[in-house]
Amino acid sequence: LTSNEEVFEIEDVPVETAVSVNEQGDGFFIGDAEPEETAEVLDPEKESEKKETAETERRIASLQENLDKADVVSEYGITAPELHELLEGKKTSLFKPEINVIRNVL
Repeated sequence: LTSNEEVFEIEDVPVETAVSVNEQGDGFFIGDAEPEETAEVLDPEKESEKKETAETERRIASLQENLDKADVVSEYGITAPELHELLEGKKTSLFKPEINVIRNVL
């Protein structure tokens, strides 16, 4: 009788021990070792964005330092209906009485 079974001798194979694998953030570490700090991969695009952002923030801070404090009061406030009349062309001026601008064309 012939059999389709194949027999392997495994007497000399060393005994394997389980090793724990622990996940942390986007990575993992093996065994009881403390996880290593992940090295940041420098992305040239992100670096240039950081530089641009820092430059922009510096400019904003510089402008804010040089601004004068102002108490802004509107002298020619208008109501919503008046604004709609101006936008629709029904009214031609904000001033009361209305001022009509005439252009002389040569």
